[in-house]
Amino acid sequence: KEISTSTPPPNSSFRLTINDSIWQVPAGGSITSAPVVGTDRGVYVGSTDTNFLGVNADGSRRWPALAIGGSMDTTAATLAPDGTLYFGAGPVTTGTGKLYAYNSASGAKKWDIVVGTGANASNAAALGSDGTLYLHTSEGRLFAFADEGAAARLKWSVAIPGTSYASATIAPDGTVYLGSDDDTTGHLLYAINPDGTRKWTFRPDNAIYTAVALDAAGNLYFGTLNSGRLYSLTPGGAQRWVYAGASLGTSSSPALSPDSATVYFGGYDSKFHAVNTATGTAQWTFPLGKEVRASSPAVDANGVIYIGCYDGLVYALNPDGSLKRTWATADIIRSSPAIAGTTLYVGSNDHKLYAFDIGAGPANGPWPQYRHNARRTGRAQTEAFAILAGPQAQVALLGLPLTLTVDVSGIGPFTYQWRKNDTAIAGATASSYQVTAVTAATAGSYTVTVTGPEGTLTSAPASVTVESPVPGRLTNLSVRTSAGTGAQTLTMGFVIAGAPDAAVLLRGIGPSLASFGVTGALADPQLQLFSGTTSIAINDNWGGGALAADFTAAGAFPLEATSRDAAMVRTLPAGSYSAQVTGAGQSGIALAELYDRSSGAGARLINVSARAQVGTGGGILIAGFSISGNVPKKILIRAIGPALAAFGVTATLTNPRVDVYRGSTLLQSNDDWNGTVALTNAFIQVGAFTIANATSRDAALLVTLDPGTYTAQVSGVGNTTGVGLVEIYEMP
Repeated sequence: KEISTSTPPPNSSFRLTINDSIWQVPAGGSITSAPVVGTDRGVYVGSTDTNFLGVNADGSRRWPALAIGGSMDTTAATLAPDGTLYFGAGPVTTGTGKLYAYNSASGAKKWDIVVGTGANASNAAALGSDGTLYLHTSEGRLFAFADEGAAARLKWSVAIPGTSYASATIAPDGTVYLGSDDDTTGHLLYAINPDGTRKWTFRPDNAIYTAVALDAAGNLYFGTLNSGRLYSLTPGGAQRWVYAGASLGTSSSPALSPDSATVYFGGYDSKFHAVNTATGTAQWTFPLGKEVRASSPAVDANGVIYIGCYDGLVYALNPDGSLKRTWATADIIRSSPAIAGTTLYVGSNDHKLYAFDIGAGPANGPWPQYRHNARRTGRAQTEAFAILAGPQAQVALLGLPLTLTVDVSGIGPFTYQWRKNDTAIAGATASSYQVTAVTAATAGSYTVTVTGPEGTLTSAPASVTVESPVPGRLTNLSVRTSAGTGAQTLTMGFVIAGAPDAAVLLRGIGPSLASFGVTGALADPQLQLFSGTTSIAINDNWGGGALAADFTAAGAFPLEATSRDAAMVRTLPAGSYSAQVTGAGQSGIALAELYDRSSGAGARLINVSARAQVGTGGGILIAGFSISGNVPKKILIRAIGPALAAFGVTATLTNPRVDVYRGSTLLQSNDDWNGTVALTNAFIQVGAFTIANATSRDAALLVTLDPGTYTAQVSGVGNTTGVGLVEIYEMP
């Protein structure tokens, strides 16, 4: 086949888009490591800021980032069938390079162990069929560990000199393959028996920084660092061929086409190479925008190949070498893409983890992606034919789209047939079923039947009901933090827009917090309502009576009639207001609450804020808020510290961080807003004050949230304290 050495011809079909990711999850450092994806579509990846992330299928945080202390650079974790995550990380201090084991569901640590002398252990571990873990470190040794539940046990170690980030690959017979970069004894590819004895070695022309890929016959494929040659060996270590078409070098681990006829890798020569596995000759090359370093290909069930590039793009290339499309990130990509379900996951040096819908699952070939599979085990393994996630019951909204999906494991190809009320839906033969605009007739019970070489499976029925859309809106705000007098005054601001007037319930809670296990509560809070600088209402001790019915109607927890908590109900016209909670010469933990008691029409809350002293532990600033309706709402959340100085506020929080939770699930975080154009424009749209310094350490987030109850938690990075402001705005 003719080799392409120029850009695609004018009639080539391709699509370039920028912002069509399913979700993006920020990290504190570059994500050069390869994402790991579980059968429940949880995603796990380390970053160069020494944190390890767990993300749910919808992009929300599975658990708070794990501060492991060691950097993970150009590596991957591996996920065991029991849900244990294993990963190595660089040392915090000399001699502390470790292998870690964590529970992927909870984020709880099972154990960690210093590997050998504690050299850099930032390398992908391979997982044997018997559970043995194989990890190479910069000490120049390959270690084999057994997981014994509460601790790891070293089984053996063997010298494999060098500091290459090539990781181990396990053959079906248990042989472990690993490349090296030893300048002293010569660069070698090692074949190690399961007991740690040497089986054979092979000497290529150059250092090896790629993991070995295996075809169905057990043949090996790997590249060399500075020459860019691709080698193929027999299982016995004899050279089959060498491809010299990538002249500059490669650290891109190869992957194979579904039929094993082609092996793929990216090069330092800014080309993507497709090589015939039988002959070692070029099938085609594709010119990329820049070089490929470390990123390794992933191949989907349609044969489309995905690769990250130093131009910041993820390329999707058709099996014939033409460009299908690209996705853009904001920095170079070293991360190797993972395919699970019909989603592609990849990290970028722009400090983000991305998820893209590709409409196809991973190829069912012998080695379709880095470390073989999305769990990055480094070992070929076949998944059972099963429906991992069937269509879910849901409420569909009139006029809006509806999507039902199914996620299947096993050996494909698969065919699909969707049914409504047991009747086949014409043309509904993909892994997802979409209704462009819901009507009353959309309601019903849906199933999907999946057929593959191993049989046929039908999902459990998913009931779809139909409702009219009710736009989401802010309805409630609650703020818990330290309160007192002077600088410790807890100030809650809010804006009402529209007409007629809106009824609001305001509460200042102190003593009643004890029933929720809060210690150090404000003993006698006073609540004062302001319009501008004018005090328009005040309450000290709510006194029982008719307000109890308002509490019930608003869904607020009840108060003892004799408690010293404060409360009031007021009907207010459109405008800006503030409510202050102070202590009578005392300080303590207090809860300020605002409930919108107006009906769906007329005046309503459009933004809320709270200013208070931000402490540590139970004294951080926690703002709870609710979104009503049944349509998601885009919200701007800001955590302001340094920018308050422009308003004459002293002793401000120098470096605020904001974390957004739904229940105990962390959804998004931000530490430093970085002056982005999107956030700057959002500030203007909602009328928020300008943050003049684009490099200030104030924090901000734009999030789209489903109706429900959330908290925005503001804390000081490094347990710092000071006066902080949290703001929550509806985006128009």
